[in-house]
This record gives sequence, structure tokens and C-alpha cells, in this order.
Amino acid sequence: AERSELVVELEQRYPPKRVHTGRGQFDHTGGLALELIVVDTLARNFGAEDENSFEAMQPFINALQGLANGTGATILLVHHTNAVGSRERGHSSLRGAVNVSYSTACTRDESNRITEVFLQNDKQKDDPRHKQLVFQPRVYPLPMLPADEYGEVSSTLLLESREGKGIPI
Repeated sequence: AERSELVVELEQRYPPKRVHTGRGQFDHTGGLALELIVVDTLARNFGAEDENSFEAMQPFINALQGLANGTGATILLVHHTNAVGSRERGHSSLRGAVNVSYSTACTRDESNRITEVFLQNDKQKDDPRHKQLVFQPRVYPLPMLPADEYGEVSSTLLLESREGKGIPI
């Protein structure tokens, strides 16, 4: 089967990674290079185990670390806060295992639409924490895509930086 121009371009731009397999040997992982793996969310991917249990959390952490080590990719784990919103849910070993942690908050207008999104660096393992980032959501039409069943033009939501503005969260 003939590969599309897009696939060929992506393979040229992002060649397969070489992975150290031990004793000075390297092997290609094949396909496109993995740079980012998003696990959305911890709860969806944790199974029926108790995320508050060290015995359940540790194998999950080890599996993510193995995936990162095996691919060279960064793992982005989406997770939720506890009921009062003071910290992430689950066993504290998760916080101990991550290198970087961010939390989000937002403001809404009188129609309950999100007007600003705040990204706060809660943990930075070996470096100073980053300053809070502030974004404004913008909807952009995608006229190159087919309209939906109601004739509406497809769109996407992008977050635009609002440098210099911020509120404590």
C-alpha cells in the first residue's frame, strides 16, 4: 500500500528513535518517534485498583516509568484533585514519583463560559518552579474539514498566552 505524503513527511521530520538495548547495542523503535504519551486520565487507566493504596499505585508508577525509559518519550498524566481541590487524589507516592506537576484553574463569565485558564507549576523536581501561565481560550474555525450533521463548520479550541496577567490559585 502506498503511504500518504503526510506520513512520509512526518517520518522524515520525526525519524524513529534509537534505543539503547544494553551492552552498547542500539535498536530502532520503528515508526514515528514518540515524544509525548498522554495518559488521560489516571482513573480511566488505573483499573479497579485503589489509587489511595501504595501497593496498587507503585506498579502503575513503575509501568509509566518503564514506558518512558523504553520509548524516550515524556509521559503526561492527566489526574484530578481530591474533593476539596487541595492536592491530587491518590497515594502520595504518585507526587513523589513525578518530576513536574501543574494544576489548572479558570475564570468564567456570566454565561459560564471559560474566559481565562491558569496553569500553575506545583512541583518542579530539580529546577525552580515556573511562573503561573495565563491563557485565553479562542475558537478557530476549520473550514477545510467537512461540516457536521447540522451544517456547522468544524472548529478547534486553542489557548492563547496572556503574558503578564495572573491570579493566585
